[in-house]
Amino acid sequence: MPKFFIPKKIITLAIQNQNIKLKFPDFFYRWSGNTGVWIGTIKPTPISTSYNVKIIYKFTDIPKVEVIEPDLKIREGEIKIPHTYSGKRPCIYYPKTDWDKSKLIATTVIPWFALWLYYYEIWFATGEWLGGGRHPEIK
Repeated sequence: MPKFFIPKKIITLAIQNQNIKLKFPDFFYRWSGNTGVWIGTIKPTPISTSYNVKIIYKFTDIPKVEVIEPDLKIREGEIKIPHTYSGKRPCIYYPKTDWDKSKLIATTVIPWFALWLYYYEIWFATGEWLGGGRHPEIK
């Protein structure tokens, strides 16, 4: 029996934006060429700090996230924040397996980002990273 390749449906920036607006109405969207940028606030728990964040999704790449403010801080005696890329950019998912263009940013990337911030707060308070995960080598 022949095997058929059924391509996954690619979600456009317009549909990504509609879904983010439905779930996170305070997020602001800016579009430029094939890149969408969302800026909004994430508060991981009711007692957490509110983080102004940015999500950048170039349609030919994977979504990238940044904390705009407050600045992410490194614990005293530590070299870096766990599960971050250079420049303190959070590593919220494994790009090779966790993300593809058929997924919604509103139901994956933003919740993953909130969870990463939650674990960051615990790490900053205790020195222990409880978020698990794996961090890919960046070339």
